[in-house]
Parts: sequence; C-alpha cells; structure tokens
Amino acid sequence: MKTFKLYLDLGDNGACNAHVLELLGANVLASNKHRAFEKIKLEIPEYSNWLRKFGEQQELPMDKFDIEVAEVVHGTDPWNAGGANALFGTDKVLPTEKQIHIYLKRMGYSRIHLLDLVRDLPQSALNEEYENEPRSIKNTLKHIADVEWWYLSRMGTDPEIDLEGFPDIFDRLKYMRNYAEESLRSISHEELKRINIPSRYTSPQQERLQEAWTWHKVFRRFLEHERLHTRYIERILRTYHRN
Repeated sequence: MKTFKLYLDLGDNGACNAHVLELLGANVLASNKHRAFEKIKLEIPEYSNWLRKFGEQQELPMDKFDIEVAEVVHGTDPWNAGGANALFGTDKVLPTEKQIHIYLKRMGYSRIHLLDLVRDLPQSALNEEYENEPRSIKNTLKHIADVEWWYLSRMGTDPEIDLEGFPDIFDRLKYMRNYAEESLRSISHEELKRINIPSRYTSPQQERLQEAWTWHKVFRRFLEHERLHTRYIERILRTYHRN
C-alpha cells in the first residue's frame, strides 16, 4: 500500500496545515491534526484527479493509501495573514531541472483552473461580499497576484513591478504571473542553493521566528496558495449560484 508522507505546520493553538510534498501544492488547513488528516485523505485523490484533467497520468492510488507524519514544525501560523510558514527539510533539497519544469507546468494548470471559474463572471459577482467570508472574489484574485510578488521578494530581490498600475484584476494576475514565471525559470544553480531569511516586508511573527525561505519553498507556496484560494472561490460560487 502506498504511504504518503505528511509535513505539518502546527500552531500553538493546535491549528494544522498539512502538506504532501510529494504532490507539491497538495495541502489543507484545519483546526486540529485529526481534522487535517481527514481532509488530506480527501485532497490526495482530488489532487490526482486534478492532474489527470490536465493530461498527467499519475500512478497514484485513488482509494487505498496510508499517511504518516514525516516532519512537524511547531509555532507557525500560516492560516492567518502575516503568519510564518514552515521551512521543511525537503524545502532545503535543490530541485532538479525536471522538477522545476513540472512545478511550472502545474502552476499553469492551477491558473487555468482559477480563470475558468471567474473569467465570465459579471462584475456584480466579482465584487459581492458574503456574510462570514473574509474576501470578495475580486479581492481574493487581487490577493493572489499581490502575494506572488511577495513570494518572489522572500529570496532577497524586490520585483520591479508596481501592481497598482494594473487596476483591472485580470491584467494584474496575468502580468504578475508572467513576471513570476520568467523569474522562476531563470534561477541559477548557485542561487537554488541559497537559504534566505528576509528582513523586509515581514510581520512581527515572521521576524520573531526568523522565517527562512528557499526557492523550493517559493515554488511550493505558489502552488499551495493558489489552490487554497481557488477552493475558497469554488465555495463562494456555490453560494452565489444558489442565490
């Protein structure tokens, strides 16, 4: 039976962010470890199906597999804005050219998935605020683009982009992603080895914990972050269509 290794961000309040780094981008947020394990058992086959939709034939189990915890980092808070994210041991391993190609390809899948959800929505749907939900769809899309700028800055270079110059949200997403892909494709072998602790654009918790980054962690967060917010938009749209 296939066993997937889990990597956990575990907050002081018990909240858990569970990652399957073998399936880069597969992660879930939950209020505790038990709930995270339940959710990740649903995410693994969902991720596999997602890859198949884009033509990647994966020899991954759909019904029978096991999970085991490989690494836990305590005291992080990735479920809140400004919270620190773990740097796992796997993030310190240099990605190969083949892996980088795969990561960029899957970033493309993720963006297609996102845009297919929102491209034809009227402005009223993009701007609508929902009770007990933190963001409108438009603000979520803006957040995705802005955080991609921030992820690139984590490795010590400030992307020379003024995103406020792109008031149209779809232009903002497209321009930032094109810039990001070009940057990620051009990382040198020596640069891939680097571990960086950013001093700029950091929250008090990130600064206190000396949150460290590698380029592998940047790739991981690009995928995880967009997939999480795509699921959020899917939930918002179910409410929208019901109404």
